[in-house]
This record gives sequence, C-alpha cells and structure tokens, in this order.
Amino acid sequence: ECIQIHQKVLKNEVESLAKSYLEQVKLPKEAFSKYPHQLSGGQIQRVMIALALSQKAELLIADEPTASLVIDMENDILNLLKELQQKEKFSLLLITHELEHIRSYTDRIILLDKGEVVEDQPTQAFFQQPQSETGKLFLESANLLNQSSLEPKPESLIPILTASGISIHYESRKTPFSRPVYTQALHTLDFQLHQNTCLGSMGISGSGKSSLVKAIKGMAPMERGEILLHEPRIEISHQDKKRPFNFHQEVQLISQLNEQLFDPRQKIIKGLKQVYQLHAKRNTLGFAECLEANASQLGLEVSLLDRLPHQLSGGQLQRTNILRALLVNPNILICDEILSQLDMPIKVQILNFLKKWIKEEGHAMIFVSHDQREIDFLSHEVMVLEAGKVKRGKN
Repeated sequence: ECIQIHQKVLKNEVESLAKSYLEQVKLPKEAFSKYPHQLSGGQIQRVMIALALSQKAELLIADEPTASLVIDMENDILNLLKELQQKEKFSLLLITHELEHIRSYTDRIILLDKGEVVEDQPTQAFFQQPQSETGKLFLESANLLNQSSLEPKPESLIPILTASGISIHYESRKTPFSRPVYTQALHTLDFQLHQNTCLGSMGISGSGKSSLVKAIKGMAPMERGEILLHEPRIEISHQDKKRPFNFHQEVQLISQLNEQLFDPRQKIIKGLKQVYQLHAKRNTLGFAECLEANASQLGLEVSLLDRLPHQLSGGQLQRTNILRALLVNPNILICDEILSQLDMPIKVQILNFLKKWIKEEGHAMIFVSHDQREIDFLSHEVMVLEAGKVKRGKN
C-alpha cells in the first residue's frame, strides 16, 4: 500500500518491489507471508524500516530503529540506512539511546535533557570532551556497562522453576484455503531457574526468545513439554491451556509491548491501582508507599503517572511497565527486552536495581535481551537460542 501511494509503479511490479525492500532489511523469506502477531519484535522492527524506505522521502527520521535487534543485525540495518542515505541523497535524523550508534553513524550530535539542548557539536568533539554534565554522565554510564562480566552463582542452588521438553510451532497460511505451513519455534527446550539467580537468554531475531516467554506464561500453546513451579508447587503440562491465578502472581512478565498493557482512555495511575488492589495481600506496604518506593528506584517521577499512556515517552512507558509488575510483588520476573528504549544512565540505574532485587530472598529472573552487555551485567548463566534450540550455555 505504501508503494502504491508514494511511488509510480505498475500494479504487477508492486509485490516484487515490496519483497525487495523486505530483503534489503534482511527479513527471512518465510516471514513474508506471516501476520504481524506471528513475527518477533525484531522482525516487526525490520518491517517498519522497510515501510519507511518505500516512501522515498527526502528526510528519514529513524526513531530507535534497532531497539530490539541483536548487535550484528543492528550494524546491518544501520549500515543499510547509511548506504541508502548516500545512494538516494536523503537526510537522516537518527534518534537513539546508543552512544556507539551516534559515534559510528552520525556527523553531529544533539543531546536533550528535559526538553532542552545540552549538547550541540560535531560527534567526535562530543566523545573527546562533552560540554555538559549530562553528556559526561552518558559517557560514564556507557563505560560502566562495557566493563560488565557475568555474575558468580550462589553457593547453594535451590530450583524455583523447571521447564522440560518445551516445543512450540506456529501455523500460517498464504490464503484462508491454502495448506497450512508449520514453523517450529521451540524444539524440546530444557532449563532450570534457581533462586537468587538470573538466567540470561540471547539469540538473533526469530530464534525463539519471545516464544519461550509466551510458553511459560501460557500465551502460546505448547505442543509438548512441562513446566514446574517449585514453591508453591504448580505443575503445568502442554495440555493445560491456562495458567492458575497464583502462578501469574508468582511469575510476572515485563514485555516489550508497553503500549498494549494500559487502557488508552485511562490514566496510568488508575490502572496501576487496579493491579495493586488485585494482589494487595502480597504487599506489606500501602499503595502510595509501594508506588513511591519502586518508582524512585526506576528513576520515574510519580507525577507522570497521572497522565494517559500516549502522553508518556517510550522510555517512561517502559519503566511504568516494570513498575506495574513490581506492584504484584512476584518471586520470578521474566524481562523481555525491557531496556531497549532507555537511555544509558537510566538503563544502568535499572540494571543495578534489578541486580539488588534478584538477591532478595526467593527471587529469580529470566532476562531476555539482544545486548551482551546487559546480559553480562545481570546474569549468572546464559542460554543462547538459535532456531528454537539451545546453541550453547555458559556459566
């Protein structure tokens, strides 16, 4: 549709041209015929980049274009944008929280803080000598994260969640009457999560990271496999279509789809209060105290919560999503690309908070990310997925 609106091409050329844009952003061919909900977060992001490229604009505004992509794919996409910029002669405004992207792909940097420009200078000059305290904080935070390494495991390992033989496949059809095509998202996956540890999960886009999250929470039906929550003891098989209420209380998901978690007609604080009231027995603090304590740890002003979801930035909404999960007071957090829209100082602040949270009695975390630095900062063990299988595990 974008090509038909913005380019003068023959009707019989539109489909082949659309496929060429999808190939340019390295979307797998088997994904061309899928629906959006069947794609991973990274694949959806690549489709959005292809849509933008198809409009042949003079100015391309790339707002966090690689937020959910692995490092290699980030470089591929940014190299592609740079190559197309030089070839098609359009201007590129790159909006990002990643300083390495600024260093490698821009000529000039503008750094904003609370709506004001605090840095406006050539890129190389900024990295050599930032002029503002905000700029210095960004560089210090980036250096801290770059020096991170895997956490040592606790001396005694107490299992809290065990997954055995998890398999998931997705069905797709080119037309309503064509034969179904099955894609295996997970192949007999096994892992064990222990108290006071973080299991990091990495892999390229479409490797099965999000499918694993959906399997645990019951958001995608398991073809085979079992999940065991040790305390309280809850056994779940592939035949169970739903998870018990107390399972959801113990295991909270923080997803990358922040805008879908809140009613767009309702102020954020009202939605958070409903979550707290539903699980109030699990908290020792009152709503206001619990809200203030967690919001301050996340670098989030409580006054922002009196707004509608669309009035918050992507980073603010993402921190609100984390806050929503913490109000339930779970023992297990599943974090699916939760730091992708945050700037470096806030990212380091939240990582430090999550590291402290993991060490509290009975807590554990599954941390899904494409960023090796984040994984190393938090994790005690890493599970690398490739085509739905564990490629390698390391301590």
